[in-house]
Amino acid sequence: MAFTESTETAVDRSFSADAEVNLFSLVDTLADPDEFSAFRESRDALRTLGSFYEALDAHPDLTYLSSFDQPVPVREFAGGDTFDEGYGMQSGARGTYLDPVSGRESRDVKSIQMNRDTFEFYRLHLSSGEEIAWDAVDYTTSRVPVLLGASYDGTYRVGDELDGNLYSKDLVLEVVGFLEPAASIFYKGETNFFLDDYVLIPYPPALGSIEPSDQQFAGILRFAMFNGDIAASKEMSADMLLQELFAISQQTGFSGYTLTDVPSYLVQLTLTRRLIQDNLGLV
Repeated sequence: MAFTESTETAVDRSFSADAEVNLFSLVDTLADPDEFSAFRESRDALRTLGSFYEALDAHPDLTYLSSFDQPVPVREFAGGDTFDEGYGMQSGARGTYLDPVSGRESRDVKSIQMNRDTFEFYRLHLSSGEEIAWDAVDYTTSRVPVLLGASYDGTYRVGDELDGNLYSKDLVLEVVGFLEPAASIFYKGETNFFLDDYVLIPYPPALGSIEPSDQQFAGILRFAMFNGDIAASKEMSADMLLQELFAISQQTGFSGYTLTDVPSYLVQLTLTRRLIQDNLGLV
């Protein structure tokens, strides 16, 4: 009975039939360092990139999954090595170090940033706390609500604040909830990219204007948010998708993009679900 319950839950939560879509990776084509630097230094160019992202994010027939696992330095971090960005990697955990700017002890912790569609597409749920008020996320206030992975339970509590830094911008990361254990997403070809040791930072719903003092941060953030996956129905071909993207490009003025097909998502999803369902017979 326990086996049946757990497998049926897994199928419903992460491997249901309505999650069978084709994923296409959207990446920028600004590979030349000089071209990339010139683009980042132009506020007009960055506005076209931001407009492209917002138009794609609002597209009625496409789901834009924007996520990136950028580690975040946190000052006076209360956790241990398991939350370190290098933990479990060949490089190993860096550990704590003295922040040269603030002079305070810091640690680079695992963090993933994502938009609302990514959170909802992968059916992420909380074990405690409150859902993120996505429409109210605003980096200009320097205070951002965050969710912590299940492994953080006992290290931090709802209401605690982390003194973090994202792409050189200081942010107060306010803990509003905890993800359920074994929460995961499909990320960079990995079917189950587990988030137990991660700080989940929400992307803002709109990119807004660019202040001269914030241009460096705004440029890095826009490119991080732009490079993501497009979930489209299985009936939509790559050519059809390209036509939709071309229309957005004409509307916004940004054309420096290309698509990379990610067929492994649907293949892995289907095989995994079939494996789980077939094993129900063992009961």
